[in-house]
Amino acid sequence: MAHQSDQHNRAREQTAWTRTDDPEFDAAAQRARDTFRYFAREVSWERRRPMATLDLAAVKVAFGEQASPEAETIVEQLWIGEAEFDGLAVRGRLLHDPARANSIRRGAGVRVPFDQIIDWMYAIDGRAYGGFTLNLLRSRMTPTERSAHDQRWGLAFSDPYDIAVVPDRTRLEKSGILRRKKRVSVPADLAAEHPIALAVASSLSERLAKDPGLAHRRDARGWTHVHELALAGSSACVQAFLDRGADPNARTNNQMTPAQLAASVGWADVVDLLRERGGA
Repeated sequence: MAHQSDQHNRAREQTAWTRTDDPEFDAAAQRARDTFRYFAREVSWERRRPMATLDLAAVKVAFGEQASPEAETIVEQLWIGEAEFDGLAVRGRLLHDPARANSIRRGAGVRVPFDQIIDWMYAIDGRAYGGFTLNLLRSRMTPTERSAHDQRWGLAFSDPYDIAVVPDRTRLEKSGILRRKKRVSVPADLAAEHPIALAVASSLSERLAKDPGLAHRRDARGWTHVHELALAGSSACVQAFLDRGADPNARTNNQMTPAQLAASVGWADVVDLLRERGGA
């Protein structure tokens, strides 16, 4: 990913107050929450890649601070990096200093409920995906202002009226994600299943046959591979683990099942699969 100081410089200029009187902003923030699964999926696969592919991965949240019970609540929009989602909240580190809030600073760890997410963005090979509120701001700029804005971020953005959430095949090949997997059958709709998931699924049964314990292994958070793959929206990979005896009702340390994780970001096909196999 991009160096953190670069992320800081890019994010700092985007600090603004949360606008509750702006219907377009509220609609953009809702679109970000509705499509957050694509961010969660890409970050999940990034952790599995032998080489880093993402130039940037950040989530913008509405952070509220109240100095006293009687004081006005200060709400700011803050970008956070190193973002991880546990099905209930997103945690990460602030990429810039707040303009008014005094309790946190750049680099501080924060945990924010899902409903306070107002944007997300990741970048591959210099191309940005997501960025709904950011693109709303871009749509309100003059062409000159928009060009200067994009140069400061150092990224190529979508048409602000037609925001991309996943790369097309050409960009995936250019980035190298598919170059080593030429035999992968890429779905026509890349939003439906990640091409890397299809490549991994084809070899999972063999791996699980050699190492049956993989189906039940947990990390420090209590997550199994099925939890990770459910959040990443991979029906093919979840199916491979279930076929090898993985528990569809295993719970993380914060008591989330795989089906609950998939449902938290809207992977309906994965939820259906898990429930068909007895998952709750």
